[in-house]
Amino acid sequence: MDKKVLVENLKKIFRINLNKGDLLFLEQIILDLLSSEDLKQKAQINSIDDFKFAFNKSFINLIIDKINQNSVFFSKIMDDAKFRDVLMEYLLSETYKKLKNTPLD
Repeated sequence: MDKKVLVENLKKIFRINLNKGDLLFLEQIILDLLSSEDLKQKAQINSIDDFKFAFNKSFINLIIDKINQNSVFFSKIMDDAKFRDVLMEYLLSETYKKLKNTPLD
């Protein structure tokens, strides 16, 4: 997953600067999404449209679980619907592609 493309797009669209803490927070979310056995299984057996329901729930739960790691970035995600939608749409697509082609354990 090309995190640089995502970060550049977020900066361009929202005219924001992401600090190292924000990038680390985002990287951890990506790693957690990609290591989820539940999401992996759902990607294997569903279309991206059906996978989206499980992904959205997992994404929000991960963000909430990590609130103490970066409350400013958490607030940006939760308070700015457009920002959240762009971020989630990119991560949905990339996570699905990656997990769809990963063998189940």
